Amino acid sequence: AKIKRVKGPYGKVHRGFLKGLTLVWSEIREVIREWQIHGQSVWVTGHSLGGALATLAVAAFGEEAKPIHGLYTFGQPRVGGKTFARNFDLEYQARTFRFVNNNDVVTRVPPRNLGYRHVGTVLMFDHAGILQTDLHFWNHFLDRVVGRIEDLGKPGTDGIKDHNMA
Repeated sequence: AKIKRVKGPYGKVHRGFLKGLTLVWSEIREVIREWQIHGQSVWVTGHSLGGALATLAVAAFGEEAKPIHGLYTFGQPRVGGKTFARNFDLEYQARTFRFVNNNDVVTRVPPRNLGYRHVGTVLMFDHAGILQTDLHFWNHFLDRVVGRIEDLGKPGTDGIKDHNMA
């Protein structure tokens, strides 16, 4: 089944994520604008769906030329297509940090083969819980395999347990 993308800030984005942001956007925008009027720095964060919504909120503020100082997400799904990711990263890549916990399955949906892409700089906790910044494909792949092997015979699956970030 195709996961529908619709026009959003900076390009096409996941319809459900944009709908979720739209439900709370007026209240969020009002609070953040008030903070900005008083000179406060705004940093945005979220986990899982909250990370997707945080990313869309930052993009929406970017289109309104409102400064956001940084974005930190944990276990975030992909939010939009190539155009969205490119446009978002042009403005925010140096201030966007996306944390992934080893085999967290949520970070791999919606799938790339449906045109979805991640944004920002990825930082990954490996199978031992050590934060890695050098994420060459082969090293990342091998670490995921080690995480799965170490998890064999334990209750639950590695991909779901890793989403808890614990």
